[in-house]
Amino acid sequence: MCGLAELQNIRNKFQFDLREWFNKAHSFVAINSLGIDIVQDEINTHNSFYSFAVPISTSLGESLAEISKLQYSEMFAIYLTHKEVITELFYGRIIQLWYDFLNQIIEQLVKVSFIDSSKYPKIHEKISPIKTIDENLRIIRRNFDNSPGVDKIDKVEEYLGQKIDENLRLLIKVAITVRNLLEHNQGVIRDRDLNVLNITAIKLINESCQEHDYFIDQKVGISIYEVYRLKNIFYHTSNQLIPN
Repeated sequence: MCGLAELQNIRNKFQFDLREWFNKAHSFVAINSLGIDIVQDEINTHNSFYSFAVPISTSLGESLAEISKLQYSEMFAIYLTHKEVITELFYGRIIQLWYDFLNQIIEQLVKVSFIDSSKYPKIHEKISPIKTIDENLRIIRRNFDNSPGVDKIDKVEEYLGQKIDENLRLLIKVAITVRNLLEHNQGVIRDRDLNVLNITAIKLINESCQEHDYFIDQKVGISIYEVYRLKNIFYHTSNQLIPN
C-alpha cells in the first residue's frame, strides 16, 4: 500500500473517532440534562439523601457500610458549580485524539521516507542512515512528543508539504491553550497565554450557542457547542493535511 493511501486511512480513522467521541459527549450531556429535572423534583418534595455503600462482612453476616451521603440540595449546588466537568473531559479527550493522529502521521512519514528518500524530504532530513527504522521512529517520535503542543501542527505541515487555513491554525492553537489551562491552571487565563497567541481574548461558544470572550484572570467555559466546533476544526484540518 502506498504512503498516501495509508495516510488517508489514518485520516479516515481519525475522523471516525472524532464523530464517535462527539456522540459520546452528546449522550453524556443529554442524559445529564434530563436528570436535572429529577433532582430538582426530589429537592422540592423530599430533599432526601443519596448515598453510596460498600459490602462488608460482620459477625452477623454480610452488610453494607455507608461511605458517602449527600442531600440532593447539596449535590445540586456542587453540580451547578462544576457542571462543565463533563464537557471539559470530552474536550480534552478530543485534543488527545488530535495528538494521536499527528503521531500516526509522523510514524507513517518516517516509514515511507526510510524506504524512499525522495518522498517527504523534510522528514527524511531527520532520519539517521546508521540507525534502524525502529530507532529512527523512537527518536523522531520522542522529539515530536517533546515539542510544544501549539507547535506540532507547524511541524506536520512542513513534513507533509501541506498548508492549512490560517484561521484553522489559530483555532487549533487556541484549543490546545485552553486544554492546557484546564489541566494546569484550573482554566484561568494568564497574560502569557494570550501573548503567545497574539490575541486579546479567548473566544469560545457558550451554553447559549453564542461566542463569548474570556479575558485574563477569567476561567474559560466549555459547552457542548464548543466541543462540536472543536470536532469540526480537526475534521476540516485533517482533510487539508491529507487531501483525497
